[in-house]
Amino acid sequence: MTGGRIGPLVAKEFRALLPIWIASAVAIAAAVLSGPRNHELGLIAYGFGSVTLGSYSIGHEYTGRTLTLLLSQPWSRRRLLLLKLAVLTVMLLTLAAFAWATLLEPGDQAWLILSLLNGLCLAPLLTIACRTPLAGVVFTGAAPFWIEAIGRYVSARVLWGSALALFAAAAVTEWRLFMRLEALDGQGAGVAVPQLFQRAPAIGGVSADATRRQHPVWLLVKKELHLQQMTFAATAACTLIWIGIAASTRIIPGFRGFPIAVVAILYGGLLAMLIGSLASAEERELGTLEWQVLMPMAAWKQWAVKVGTVLGLAAVLSWFIPVLLANGRVSFNAGHAAVILFLTAGSLYVSSLCRSGLRALIAAGPLMLALSIGSQYFYVLVGWPRAGLAVPFAGVIVLMLWFAMENHRSAGQSAARVSAQVVWMAGCLALGVAFVSALGVAVVSALP
Repeated sequence: MTGGRIGPLVAKEFRALLPIWIASAVAIAAAVLSGPRNHELGLIAYGFGSVTLGSYSIGHEYTGRTLTLLLSQPWSRRRLLLLKLAVLTVMLLTLAAFAWATLLEPGDQAWLILSLLNGLCLAPLLTIACRTPLAGVVFTGAAPFWIEAIGRYVSARVLWGSALALFAAAAVTEWRLFMRLEALDGQGAGVAVPQLFQRAPAIGGVSADATRRQHPVWLLVKKELHLQQMTFAATAACTLIWIGIAASTRIIPGFRGFPIAVVAILYGGLLAMLIGSLASAEERELGTLEWQVLMPMAAWKQWAVKVGTVLGLAAVLSWFIPVLLANGRVSFNAGHAAVILFLTAGSLYVSSLCRSGLRALIAAGPLMLALSIGSQYFYVLVGWPRAGLAVPFAGVIVLMLWFAMENHRSAGQSAARVSAQVVWMAGCLALGVAFVSALGVAVVSALP
């Protein structure tokens, strides 16, 4: 493989990974500039940026449907994988250097190293195994957090020995899978219901469901649930891990200080973003959106079913179950529910502008980070109880859902229309905050 032939492949890899690198760096910079209180948000942005880079290194061949062209090149699989890993290593190291120089504090080195190895070994492996980069992000995104949290209760030698053994095994498995990789169409098998719980087929091999007419709304709900397969898989995996840690806190005395409340809040927020990101963009990636909007049902009814299903899933999976598993350490309060609602609606709006669920999740991450940081300053500027901001934020949520419906129905997205939507939402929030602030001043002045 000569240098002239390598150049286009290297340039292609850099073009695929550069937007993710820039989005991660912007999120880290926003957390740094907002002050020390958002240091943890910056660490999360760096960790998920590393995982996304690792997943998209091979995953962009699936989303761009270029895997067949890649594997048909007259070069060995070994050289192709080495080239991808070389470009990925450069991107991960430069992101780690940027985080080291701007974000990390003494004691954060373990997080940096674990995130780097996670993006280099685990994320590409799961992307190849599941044939979608979204799996690499979802199933390995929280791995550095779990490893670092468990490291508080085991010795450093045991922790690093186990972690390095895991990453080494993942790297070897990744190599073996890529050597045998086949260019199969689709994303792989979906999350299927076990055969034990499926309906038995009727006479002639025709299922009972096929012989009776089902309500169109129920069919739409089933379609929306099918789009959320990755959500259900992530919920099942995290619940099993959660149960294991909860049992360990009762058996092992050292685990009693495990930050279950922090995990519950973080897990619920990330899952809400995943639910919203998959709702619209996944239909574009599967190629079903065009004929879906042509169904003999009003578009607003279809959108109402989608929004109702998405918000219902977020209420159950992102709010109720995490609070329940937290075992009293997180309460059922309106503020937490409002955050989940805002994250879900915001991710759904971003999803209506993207062509894949992963791109929507990548774009929604920095956006939600910026909104969470900005909301903290709103509370300080308004000088009014947080409940007073419910009205302007509710108005923004309604606008996001309305604009998301318009984007979902459109074949293409124009920069002018998106800019106008952003201006409308920003104006609604600004006017609402100004009104609440003026009302607070008036109330205070009227008090004796």
